[in-house]
Amino acid sequence: MRLLKSMFLIITIQILLLGCAGVGVFESNDPLVKLNDANHLYSKQNRPLIAEKLIFEAITIYASNHDNHGLGNSHREYGDLLLSPSISEWEKVYRESGFYDESVTFDNRAEKAKEHYKTAIDFYTLAEPKF
Repeated sequence: MRLLKSMFLIITIQILLLGCAGVGVFESNDPLVKLNDANHLYSKQNRPLIAEKLIFEAITIYASNHDNHGLGNSHREYGDLLLSPSISEWEKVYRESGFYDESVTFDNRAEKAKEHYKTAIDFYTLAEPKF
């Protein structure tokens, strides 16, 4: 009986951990690490929800540092995420819960990706004189 309870507890903990969106994602304050992790999450692991959160965390950090190049990278990454196949596979969740950027819907995400690409170009243009 004791063994059965222990096995049940272990299985329950594993199920709870697997259900957490952020499992396996290491916390970092480096926005470039966040962007790289986000890219891997949505393109290789089909985990766009946590990837989207990481991209917006990077945007916040780059904005507070007035880093136009980083902001350009962040908006380009978000555009890539919006067009990724992983979003389509999570259609039900995105239709029900929406996107981190509240102006994005499942149906307008391609148009919003273009807007984020344009924003990326604008930030790259602002960063160009520094390089």
